[in-house]
Amino acid sequence: MVSASNLSEQQVSVIRDWVAQGSQMADIQKRLKEEFGLNATYMDTRFIALDLNLEFVQDEVEEEGQLVENEVEGDNPVSEEEELSEAVLPIEDTGISSVSLGGGDDPSAPS
Repeated sequence: MVSASNLSEQQVSVIRDWVAQGSQMADIQKRLKEEFGLNATYMDTRFIALDLNLEFVQDEVEEEGQLVENEVEGDNPVSEEEELSEAVLPIEDTGISSVSLGGGDDPSAPS
């Protein structure tokens, strides 16, 4: 098992540089093996990223790119809150104050 505590300061610095250059989790895992001879699983790599508080740059770039694609297609970007507010329908007042689910005194009621 490979963990952040097994890495030297120099290795940590190199990993931070990889992330700053846009490397993703799978890239880090591959480079750990190629450059340091560390056979880290994806989960090991994930824990290293958490321990070192690594912030991957690519995620933000993809989100911005998606917004640009939406604008080009003519769609207006919709926030999650706006999406949810449109999905919720108001409850209509039917005047019914209670509902019987059967099993009562009415023999014609479904059981």
